[in-house]
Amino acid sequence: MSKSGELVNTDIVRIGVFNSVSDGDYLNLVSEQNVLEYLAKQPEGSIRRSARKLQNNDVEYREVFIDPTRGSLLSKLIDRAGFFERINQGGFVGYIILLILTAGLAMGVLQFLFLRNESQTIENELGSGNYSESSTLGKLNSIYSKYKGDTPEELEAQLEDVLAKAAPALEKNLSIIKLLAAVAPLLGLLGTVIGMIETFQAITLFGTGDPKLMAGGISQALVTTMLGLIAAVPLLFVHNILDSRSRAISQIYEEQAIGFVASSSVK
Repeated sequence: MSKSGELVNTDIVRIGVFNSVSDGDYLNLVSEQNVLEYLAKQPEGSIRRSARKLQNNDVEYREVFIDPTRGSLLSKLIDRAGFFERINQGGFVGYIILLILTAGLAMGVLQFLFLRNESQTIENELGSGNYSESSTLGKLNSIYSKYKGDTPEELEAQLEDVLAKAAPALEKNLSIIKLLAAVAPLLGLLGTVIGMIETFQAITLFGTGDPKLMAGGISQALVTTMLGLIAAVPLLFVHNILDSRSRAISQIYEEQAIGFVASSSVK
């Protein structure tokens, strides 16, 4: 029986009395009609790949998974939640955590590109000695070149003003990313509490006779905790990388400013 419900003739590979596969898909025997039908949902990963390799087998031996219960275990296996189904079990809180992760990574990528371009600009200017008027090093160099040697305090104040204006661009979004990394596991904890509340409500209403009635709340509790940790770990790494890069660039600016101040004393 095809996936559309029609009876068709097709090539089938039978694995003893255990399983049958066609076009890499597992089949199930309908004993009342004495026909084979495609499973409503195929198993994922290596189980299905092994069936596909078996049907396209050109060697003498091939590893394959079998179901000694003639379909019972395979039916249980395909009932397992997939990746997106597992995420969906996290509910509304889980989606908020994923949104936080996406927003944090997007801000991190944009800031990383900015810092990389800034580093390349600094490297090119220091290597060639040609400073752009719009760059921070160019502004520092312009202030120093206009210094007459009379008021070092004024020179130092002007250089500090340039450094102060450059700092916000280097540290942009860093505090937000750090905040998101801290909020994500807290939201995971909130989802855990909500899931456990739903579990206890199910126990109160229906007792503990059927574990399936409690499975939804427990799944939400565990999935949101998992998502909170999954979001927090990469965001912390992103924050640390960006903070290190911004500090390195700030140090170069400060070293240049200190060098100009030191040189002004001997003018």
